[in-house]
Amino acid sequence: MHAEALIRAKKYAAAKTVLQSYLATASADQDALVLLGVADEYLNDSAGGVAALDAAGKIPDRYSVVAAKAHANTGDRANALPYVQRAKAHAGTDATLNADIDTALATLSK
Repeated sequence: MHAEALIRAKKYAAAKTVLQSYLATASADQDALVLLGVADEYLNDSAGGVAALDAAGKIPDRYSVVAAKAHANTGDRANALPYVQRAKAHAGTDATLNADIDTALATLSK
């Protein structure tokens, strides 16, 4: 999917535009909804990220830290914690991922 390449390139606004256009005709595409949630969170639109991720249903493990951050940033501690736990279980020694998990935990601790 073109949007996934844009997200990997950190072109979140462009990815969001592509995804919104696509979702206008394929609103039930769970993969696209997950990617929209990721783009929204990286654009500091945590509410939009939560809405898209929740609409997607099951979030793949690789995006659980993004879901944790989005929920934490909206103050939704109850939904953030399971994603933090899932992200931590799959983080291994990835320093960037562990830093993102620590950020989500710090947000939840406030």
